[in-house]
Amino acid sequence: DSYRGPSAASEPETQSVENYAASVFPDFRVESPGDLTTPADPNADGVFVSIHSTGDIAFYPWEGSNALPPNLAGLRGLAQKMGFASGFAACQNCFLGPASGTTVDNIYEKLGIAAYTFEIGSSFGQSCASFESTVLPETLAGLQAGIKHTRRPYQTALGPDVRDVTLTSNGGSITLSAVADDTRRAVNGGGEPVDAAQPIAEVRYTVGEPPWIATQAFALNADDGQFDESIEAVSAPLTQISGQSIVFVYAIDSNGNQGPPSAVFVNADDIFADGMESPVR
Repeated sequence: DSYRGPSAASEPETQSVENYAASVFPDFRVESPGDLTTPADPNADGVFVSIHSTGDIAFYPWEGSNALPPNLAGLRGLAQKMGFASGFAACQNCFLGPASGTTVDNIYEKLGIAAYTFEIGSSFGQSCASFESTVLPETLAGLQAGIKHTRRPYQTALGPDVRDVTLTSNGGSITLSAVADDTRRAVNGGGEPVDAAQPIAEVRYTVGEPPWIATQAFALNADDGQFDESIEAVSAPLTQISGQSIVFVYAIDSNGNQGPPSAVFVNADDIFADGMESPVR
């Protein structure tokens, strides 16, 4: 048994973590304290990840019980996406069982933030070589996947990812290419459903600003001529660029769910007088 103190959050270390989280994240809860059934604001921004050892698992709330969280679809969806990126299982409290009083449950309950635990590594006390070659890259891949969803994770976790964004030049023209993919979800191994992949409905890009700021978006075309699969290669001529800029590409599935953008930098200076062109990055 573990002594948990005379009352909830009685330890100064726990209070420090709670206070720090409250100073970093806005409060997106709209219900009364202790209400565990009303969803947090679907427009909530931010992702919290607590890193532990061991198990190669991405947990989502509730970690302290088997009750389903009110923002289940978004929480589970992002856990599955981060789990896919890391090669982790993704589930509520599978394998290790419920653990009450976790930081993740506290932050989700009190602030409405999408919160997760990463149980990293395959065993305790792994070697430095194993950490550097396996544990670190796996963990970073999952964190990077989560970072892409920090704006409205409960919504973007339901949409397709965009990968393999590239730019190619041919003479004075530039072609933007990418792959929209709605299949990148971890097999959880905990008996929970894995979100079904949906057909890609459209792919767009914005120039210079992310989609939620840009006033205009441009369409990319399906390379096979039709949007009807859950993985679609897409491309379009890039004609709105001069000089250096950044291009954001995002996809929408057949249910209307918009995924997070992926970005690529481009340098599209004018063709030199001698016929040579500047590199595309």
